[in-house]
Amino acid sequence: MARSLHSIELDSPETTEAPRVDLRQAPNRQQLWLAVCLPNLAFEISQKLVLQTPAVVVEPQRGQLTVVAANASARAAGIENGSKLSTAFALAASLQAFERSPRAERASLESLAGWAQALTSLVSIEAPEGLLLEVSGSLRLFRSLEVIKAKLGDELTRRSLTFRLSVAPTATAALWLARAAGADVLSPHELMGRLSALPLAATRWPQPVQELLRDLGVRTVGECARLPRDGFARRVGVAYLHELDRTFGRRVDTRVGFNRPVSFRSKIELLEESTDRAIFLEAIEQMLDELGVDLRMKQTQIRTFEIGFEHLHRAPTVEKFDLLEPTHDKEQLLHLIRDRLERCQLSVPAIAVRIRTGFLVPLTIEAVDLFERVPVGTLTRALLERLQERFGAAAVYAVRAVAEHRPEKAWTKLNGEAIQARGGEGLEPQDRPLWLLQRPVPLDSSPARDHYRGSIELCSGPERIESGWWDEQDVARDYYTAVSSHGQKLWVFRDRCSRVWHLHGLFG
Repeated sequence: MARSLHSIELDSPETTEAPRVDLRQAPNRQQLWLAVCLPNLAFEISQKLVLQTPAVVVEPQRGQLTVVAANASARAAGIENGSKLSTAFALAASLQAFERSPRAERASLESLAGWAQALTSLVSIEAPEGLLLEVSGSLRLFRSLEVIKAKLGDELTRRSLTFRLSVAPTATAALWLARAAGADVLSPHELMGRLSALPLAATRWPQPVQELLRDLGVRTVGECARLPRDGFARRVGVAYLHELDRTFGRRVDTRVGFNRPVSFRSKIELLEESTDRAIFLEAIEQMLDELGVDLRMKQTQIRTFEIGFEHLHRAPTVEKFDLLEPTHDKEQLLHLIRDRLERCQLSVPAIAVRIRTGFLVPLTIEAVDLFERVPVGTLTRALLERLQERFGAAAVYAVRAVAEHRPEKAWTKLNGEAIQARGGEGLEPQDRPLWLLQRPVPLDSSPARDHYRGSIELCSGPERIESGWWDEQDVARDYYTAVSSHGQKLWVFRDRCSRVWHLHGLFG
């Protein structure tokens, strides 16, 4: 629906004024920022996705799975970033879809940022697919900007990452240029002219803000910068006006530098070779006490760690742990280690036990109620971790609804970190059972009779489902809720092609 013009009029006679620019805030030394944009990072971080057939990476957006990255075969089929997964399947029936992993993307950026600190002391991560390097102080060491870009390009190529590099006197300008594949800008006086042609999409402002500006006829950064400052601040937002000022060097554009995370290591040598779990647990508990002190001093927590058992004439036996969420709770770690040791059998005695963590992450503390000793979320994560430790990560999963009419395809499994992630908007609640059979069975067959007794009576329906033509698994069914003479509530359907009745699910 079109917006009324008076709601977006920038010259409205209101008294609110935009903040004035304080030129004294300009930095004393001219900076030079090198921006790295990795447009296909979500796809390229997983080596298994190097496929010849069409493949995409998706994530939930507004209740539907949306494409965020695609390989060359998928792009050749007409699939673009932002496409709905159902649309993508219509364009390529053999399409393979993979769920996005923000943790893996962040780990890739941190690894690259750590390497880039060999080029400059100030590296900033711009999630989800960018890096910023302040290189003005590195020009004397490397003698030219081209040498720095060449070294960075070689490393990105070695990592098999698609990249764009751009340079500008301000961090935001360099980032916008890299996103739009723009040319380098070396002088602050050239910023306005060179940035004017960039599309609004390069700003990554929220979609409602971009739609508001497009309704005004604004399509580029230059057109945006020419709008009246007071009206822009009032109708669009002061934060976006400040961002424009930082982009053009009218305000200081500061960035938080990346600090390479540190880890914890400890080792205890045993008095003699041993296979006694009690001795191992005593040593491990002592090291966990040391770890707890270190984490409290640094206000950090851990997500991954490993326990190693060193042998006299063999390579160490290593048990690795990958937690759902970072923690600093000694008892939680000890429970997981104890469960693992109950199933761990050492082939030879150990002479030492060691613990080594992954990178430490900043400590976050959940708010709790007055009478709640431990947050419910913490207890839930601890339970999931112990279940996964006991039965294996693949055996413990959550279920999420997806935008699909066919019942057997209307859900997907969530494993690992996705179990704890906040789900997107799901489908509207429907009168459907949570227990579906692995496949529908004829209503009068023996497998169906195992689930109900006596005759059945239809209670409600039909709910007609006709879908799946795009992947050659189309169905045409009329679903009903039924009750057997012994009280079992069933979900049945009649195939509209074969006219055969089937049992598909059971209500609790």
